[in-house]
Amino acid sequence: MCSFTAILTAASASAQVCEPGWEGTFGGEPGSPNPLFALGAFYDGNGPALFVGGEMGLLSGTPVSRVARWDGANVEAMGGGTNGSVRAFATYDDGTGPALYVAGSFTQAGGQATSGIARWDGSQWSSLGSGLSGFDGTVRALAVADLGSGPELFATGGFTMAGGSPVGRIARWNGTSWLPLGGGLGMPFSASDQGGLALAAFDDGSGPALYVGGDFTAAQSGHAQYLARWNGSTWSSVGGATNSFVHALEVFDDGSGPALYAGGIFTILGGIPGAPNIGRWNGTQWSSVGGGVSQGVRSLATFDDGTGAVLVAGGDFAQAGGQQVNRIAQWDGVTWAPLGVGVQGTSVRALEVVDLGSGPRLFVAGPFQVAGGLTSRGIASWDGSNWALFGPGLTNTVTALEVFDGGSGPELYAVGSFDAPDGASNTGFARWNGSSWTSEPGAASPFALGVAAMRVFDGGAGPALYAGGSVTSIGGVPANAIARYDGSVWSPLGVGLTACSSNQKVHAMLVHDDGSGSALYVAGRFSAAGAIPANNIARYDGTAWSDVGGGLGDGGACFNGGAFALALHDDGNGPQLYAGGEFTQAGGQPAARIARWDGANWHPVGTAGPSASILALASADLGDGPRLYAGGDFFSSTTGAGMSRLAIWDGSAWSSVGGGVSGSASFLFFDTKVSDLRVWDDGTGLALYVSGHFRFVGDTPALNVARWDGQAWNTLDGGVGGPLQVTQNATTMVVYDDGSGESLFVGGYFWQSPGGDSHLARWRGCASASSYQTVAGCAGNPAQLTPAVAELSVGGTLALELDTSAFATGLGLFFVGADGTDGAGCGQVFPGLGEWLLALSPQPIQFAAVPAVSGVSSFSAPMPNQAQLVGLSLTFQGAHLALFDPGVPVELSNALVGTVAP
Repeated sequence: MCSFTAILTAASASAQVCEPGWEGTFGGEPGSPNPLFALGAFYDGNGPALFVGGEMGLLSGTPVSRVARWDGANVEAMGGGTNGSVRAFATYDDGTGPALYVAGSFTQAGGQATSGIARWDGSQWSSLGSGLSGFDGTVRALAVADLGSGPELFATGGFTMAGGSPVGRIARWNGTSWLPLGGGLGMPFSASDQGGLALAAFDDGSGPALYVGGDFTAAQSGHAQYLARWNGSTWSSVGGATNSFVHALEVFDDGSGPALYAGGIFTILGGIPGAPNIGRWNGTQWSSVGGGVSQGVRSLATFDDGTGAVLVAGGDFAQAGGQQVNRIAQWDGVTWAPLGVGVQGTSVRALEVVDLGSGPRLFVAGPFQVAGGLTSRGIASWDGSNWALFGPGLTNTVTALEVFDGGSGPELYAVGSFDAPDGASNTGFARWNGSSWTSEPGAASPFALGVAAMRVFDGGAGPALYAGGSVTSIGGVPANAIARYDGSVWSPLGVGLTACSSNQKVHAMLVHDDGSGSALYVAGRFSAAGAIPANNIARYDGTAWSDVGGGLGDGGACFNGGAFALALHDDGNGPQLYAGGEFTQAGGQPAARIARWDGANWHPVGTAGPSASILALASADLGDGPRLYAGGDFFSSTTGAGMSRLAIWDGSAWSSVGGGVSGSASFLFFDTKVSDLRVWDDGTGLALYVSGHFRFVGDTPALNVARWDGQAWNTLDGGVGGPLQVTQNATTMVVYDDGSGESLFVGGYFWQSPGGDSHLARWRGCASASSYQTVAGCAGNPAQLTPAVAELSVGGTLALELDTSAFATGLGLFFVGADGTDGAGCGQVFPGLGEWLLALSPQPIQFAAVPAVSGVSSFSAPMPNQAQLVGLSLTFQGAHLALFDPGVPVELSNALVGTVAP
């Protein structure tokens, strides 16, 4: 091992070149913030796809213009889309090949004139003559029918012109020109009729015909109230009149032969009461469908999940056949049945069945927000047993992120108001292993909505994830503002935290050893921790709570000036705890919104600090020495000097940082603030990452997240946001390595990232090939050893970091030797310490002992530029020695096997 000593004493360096950037990982928010009206299926040459139409500008996080294509995994915009809403789809072959026909209230598709209707061939748009126009110009339904002269495309709606000629709200396209259907629909000069709302081809035994339902009272100027039949030459009524609109038509065979089903908002069908909102026409008479439904039917479709075909009805109704069904139900020819728990919201407006490779699914769209208990935002799918969201992304806000090993290796834990992406509804608590999500138990939505901070801490019973906020219970167990998760179950921390008002909350947590042992420090708005008075900050050692020097407050009742941020910072006197918030006193002494705890007393931090609340703190050396950064909602210092939401403390004075962050004077942008700060090297150098709610960094446009390198701002490709920037924010960040390299994960309430993600996005670090392989062992060591430089090469740098799970103060010991694991990858377990992974013969060498700063021990040394070292394999392991804890506890790390590269 003497040769290894020589390696450590040589001098050289190597440079890395990389381009970090956003990497689409989680997908856009399922559904759309805008109304959806239509669904259609089409095989466009690139495989089967579902087409979605409406008024949306976003679909599953992807920018679209009112129409989009979904292949089961990705949303695609369609050649610029349309300039108005899309209401109907149909597949039709005009002789040049099948194409998707799209109709609505637009006047352009793909930038060219296509009044009311357009043709999409899979790659480009084209018009159908001069299109459809007049009156309200909206096309509301399309269908293909062959009435004896070959298949034709039929369109109906509120238009009165087709191809430049007058028509009565309905027309047919034969592939080259538009033609009327006799006198069409509606009485002459009837401006109130919307025309047809639904079309279906059906042969009742007297020959094929086109059936039209809608808002009209005549066809060919003859009586045909809300429902009419066109046989290719003449119009006729259908078995008598209905007394109100018909919105949907579908042909379905319940086992007794095909029949036409009509749905709408009527109470009388064929002159016979007792068929509310849906009825069946067999060609000669109408009949009730299981007693009907309680309110309007807006859509009908036939669906077979492999167990037999059923008729699915969607609409405004809550009951079908007298039983609760919630806006959607299926009819098997005998009885009505619900589709799970149905949907919650106004209505179901569109249904479409398509097989995208995993079996047929029924897609459902409309102005609803929840389907099957999942936050779906207007679109979801049903496979016959279960509901699924439209897209893989998170459905709502992420409020906190943390990396924790709950027994399956380090994973990214996210908490917020989202539905778990694995399909569990309203959990708001899930973990990401680098490839898939798993929901965690016990965190029902009321809990998740209140979590503001998470932190990993070992209080003596092993590492656990602590979550704090405004929670009152979890998993049915009282957990007053804070709870502990060991990877399988939740437990409270005694009686938790108590406040003297309803705004009780935990805002920040940090593990620190101030000389009295490692403990979890908790800050927020509260007046007691356990049974101990504690003003807005408290210390938890794993078994008991204690006060921290009289706490933080404003000197009033309950010391209500909250503490919102914690950080460790070394100003030259060793790491000490800094707390920021809205308080004006610390330990009973004046301290303007920030104070320093030395283990015995609180101290103010300067005299001209931020003038309003501090929400985030971080310590970093960006080339100018150790500095403490503070972010929040302040505009200036207490003396009036400009410090727009971001300030820096150099040990003697406060100053601004690169012009700070701001909103926009020309745009209503309230609540501008910095919410979180993280220090990280994405491969281009160490920098401070800033997230919150802002539109500018300095004078440069940047949405809600940016990077400060000590000299200048970088906008991270513009940041994260959405169409309504006033409502968007990025509230939390964490660095996590899923095995493919470190990335910065950003969470909050935003609809778009440049990578296509919503609410949680990933800024990928440099994709450098690593010379190291991780040896995890079998016991799961508590400390983490990682390469600070990915490549171990001649003429390069050996750089390692040892991160303790619980003890901030102590020494990091670095060892090198040979791999000592057995065939199963297991080493030698030392109870209470961890698993030793190096071979004991030959004996490993301790090559460094360095202090831990904020729980991290860093070692680096140059590698000799000697070709004979190429291919040499070295195995490293770390051990953290906690110096000030009784018994001198030790934490062992994983091992790293590094192979020296050229």
